[in-house]
Amino acid sequence: MNDNAYPFTIQINGSRVNDDQFWRVPRIHRILGYAQAFADLDNNEEFHKKIDSIYNDKGHLTIIWKNKSFKEEKEYFKKAWESIVTDYEANPIEDEIITEYKFMEIKKYKIPNSIIRRIIREAPTYTVSENYGRTGGYYGDSDEYAKSYKSICIYIQNGLEEKIDLFKIIAKAIFKIQTNNCRKYPLLIFGFGYTKNLQHENKFFDLGYSNDVFNYNIIAKAISRISGNKTVERAIIYELFPKTDG
Repeated sequence: MNDNAYPFTIQINGSRVNDDQFWRVPRIHRILGYAQAFADLDNNEEFHKKIDSIYNDKGHLTIIWKNKSFKEEKEYFKKAWESIVTDYEANPIEDEIITEYKFMEIKKYKIPNSIIRRIIREAPTYTVSENYGRTGGYYGDSDEYAKSYKSICIYIQNGLEEKIDLFKIIAKAIFKIQTNNCRKYPLLIFGFGYTKNLQHENKFFDLGYSNDVFNYNIIAKAISRISGNKTVERAIIYELFPKTDG
């Protein structure tokens, strides 16, 4: 599961929240609300705008900032994390900084929400029941339904290796498209442009887990790697999946 907090699209998630640890999501909401209260007392109107995402895994709280945070802003989270409202597990807070410059570069790329919503609408619907390893209904005797794609393929033109920020946007968009997913699915990346067959690394990403969204950096780097730095004037996809040079 991948949730958002406030209208500012702060992404929140936690390990195994789709299984038996959904309580991590409301706990992060409480932590964020507690921290925001400290910011309000300090008249810190920019606090929530600096936060990109929050992730809770086995007692660790990871905060990813869009740009540089101040010591007192980190202290907001430290106090919230150690409060009784979080059932504190005596483990530290980890954080990662996305620099202000890098954030401004990322803002240049944007996939319109209308396109993402259209792709989501066209995803196939399927049944999720006990036969598929899930419990349907309170007593486990009724089916539930999910809506997502069985697999995802990315075709990337050669010579775009340096567009890593664009690839991060693409990776995040995939997780938005698969937001109603309840099954594992492969993500495959293929390069095209200067060979008669698609280029690939002879492997795929095994996705469908609650913390997939935090792998967007790894996926973006794989797209960049496969695209490479060999530019092409006219790129043509000669053959689509599944035919490749492997």
